Amino acid sequence: MNRYVAVVMMALVLGLTGLGLVMLSSVTAPMSDSSHQLQRQLIWFAGGLLAFGVTGWVDYSVWRRWAWGLFVGSLFLLSLVFVPGLGSRVNGASRWIGLLGFKIQPSEFLRLSLVVLLAHVMTQHQTKMREWKWGFFLPIGLIVIPLVLLRLEPDMGTMFLVGLTTFVMMFMAGARVWPLMAAGSASALAF
Repeated sequence: MNRYVAVVMMALVLGLTGLGLVMLSSVTAPMSDSSHQLQRQLIWFAGGLLAFGVTGWVDYSVWRRWAWGLFVGSLFLLSLVFVPGLGSRVNGASRWIGLLGFKIQPSEFLRLSLVVLLAHVMTQHQTKMREWKWGFFLPIGLIVIPLVLLRLEPDMGTMFLVGLTTFVMMFMAGARVWPLMAAGSASALAF
């Protein structure tokens, strides 16, 4: 990535985060635990900044090598929400797992690992993306199991994002447009 673009992007992220923290502190000021809320957000911000630095530091070829492992690991985590004692059921949905004193939502890891995997697979078959097998059935086949697990939770918002992200990536990789439009229309009707 161009160094100028990276600096501008980092400045925007820091500026928006700073604005969000100021707004959070002003909204929670009348509450008794306002400093606790701000401290929690600062801790998560520091963790996110660390993750941002680590992922930016690691060469993209490493992410390509880990693509399948990350995807399978995120599917495993996603299936753990259904394990009694690990998964938390709130308002009829099982979306969270308790891990080391934290509650995490495995679908967040799935979204990231799926983007890495789809980018890896589409790059491998870049010259064949206009063929049905590689440009349509392979990417759609990769999202079937995650979509089923997300439907069982249920987490319709993440289902929508996974489908939309996959379609956009397929389009950008050069897949045929009309099958994407047909599949997108069918998906919209299914919702």
